[in-house]
Amino acid sequence: MTAPTPDTGDVVGHDAPDVTPEPITDPAHADYVEPFADATPVTEEA
Repeated sequence: MTAPTPDTGDVVGHDAPDVTPEPITDPAHADYVEPFADATPVTEEA
């Protein structure tokens, strides 16, 4: 068992965030990030 591959979504470790090419949009993950949370430009409030 060597270092986890970037394609392994089930692997959660200290290297997981580093090898993840794209943000986790799966609610099942603890590191779940809403796609439009920070992606949506705040132009309406500005």
